[in-house]
Amino acid sequence: MKKVLISYFSRTGKTQQMAEYIAEGVRISGHNVELKKISDIKSEKELTGYDGYVFGAPTYHRAMPGPVETFLFLAQKAPLQGRLGGFRFLYPQR
Repeated sequence: MKKVLISYFSRTGKTQQMAEYIAEGVRISGHNVELKKISDIKSEKELTGYDGYVFGAPTYHRAMPGPVETFLFLAQKAPLQGRLGGFRFLYPQR
């Protein structure tokens, strides 16, 4: 059984809802999931110990929010090489 971190940024709750759906799918496939807001992760050490990662965020004016960019710089310092991962940007519906 693998351990997966799903971390997200959400202002309106839609990205959080999508993260919860993804987490449920990972659980159904038999893996452990930890769901965290990007703002709750303060150091790259908190990103260690997982077999896979999913990061999610909305876009505003075709750009990622500032906290997400900061988080990605933090994640870049973590030892994530060789791990499965994915990132999902959600575009607001018009």
